[in-house]
Amino acid sequence: MACADEVVEEPAESSLLNDSSAATDTETTAATGNATAATDTDTEPATVKRVHDADRIDYLTHHLAAVEHAIDDGADVRGYFAWSLMDNFEWAQGYCKRFGLTYVDYPTEERIPKDSYRWYRDFIAAHRQ
Repeated sequence: MACADEVVEEPAESSLLNDSSAATDTETTAATGNATAATDTDTEPATVKRVHDADRIDYLTHHLAAVEHAIDDGADVRGYFAWSLMDNFEWAQGYCKRFGLTYVDYPTEERIPKDSYRWYRDFIAAHRQ
């Protein structure tokens, strides 16, 4: 099955979060379901039980920096949710590309936390208030 090329946009959260705060009656905002599709080509889960997904870590780093920028500009952001916890079937990409922080070996259903899973866990721990 062939996968479509994706368009990766620069993070827009800071302006979107500030705009949503100004345009709604609520004072708080949450970014729900932010993700990037990746091929996770550097995977060897059967042998080393480790999945490298540097592109996803880079994506999360940039988007979370944009959220931090929005907070610095006055947006009251109460949450950011990475999509998705586990790889799954996606309507636009099928099984070609993976969105999850946890690798799913579809034939065996084994779940293996990716490098991005560990990175996001550590980011959350470092930024708890």
